[in-house]
Amino acid sequence: MTAPDHDRLIDINERSHITGEGRSTIYERIKADEVTVVKLGRRTLFSEAEAYAFVKAKLEAARERQSAA
Repeated sequence: MTAPDHDRLIDINERSHITGEGRSTIYERIKADEVTVVKLGRRTLFSEAEAYAFVKAKLEAARERQSAA
């Protein structure tokens, strides 16, 4: 997975696919203000770049833990 050069809005299914999080986990993170959302009518959309940044941060944290061990 590589981050796109531009940001676009994605739906919850695509965010779930990118991050590996379930829909209910994503909605819990929205409720806790941990995820930025854009509402367009009834649709809840997410930043694709933010989803990739989330994955990158998790990967970097895992690498730091492994190198510290």
